[in-house]
Amino acid sequence: APWRTGVRPGPEGRGVHRRGRKGSGRGAWNGRAPMGDTVFAALLQHIAGVEGEQGKMKTQALLNVCREFLPVVDKLGTGFTPVRMDINGNIERLNKRYEASPEKYSDLFTILEEEVGQNCHTDNSSCT
Repeated sequence: APWRTGVRPGPEGRGVHRRGRKGSGRGAWNGRAPMGDTVFAALLQHIAGVEGEQGKMKTQALLNVCREFLPVVDKLGTGFTPVRMDINGNIERLNKRYEASPEKYSDLFTILEEEVGQNCHTDNSSCT
């Protein structure tokens, strides 16, 4: 972490030591995090495909993003197991609805609109 190394971001993303010297060696921070093969890089790739026609969210693409996010929650430790289980349950519930009729539920708004119209959006088994 840059705040622990005595280096803070300087102009143009170059690391600057607290004493004002430019850092380029150990502890220098260039202001940019490497993306490479990180889980965040995969998330960003999937997020790019979530928006569909007329700004509606594609259900399958959103499910892919949510599934890619689960390893991030796993890395937070066992204290986040209930959070992971809740997220995964929501993913499975939404996926089950989507698989019932992929063409009908190709965008998330259709699912939400249907549940609100049937007044079941507050039920525990709801996707909303």
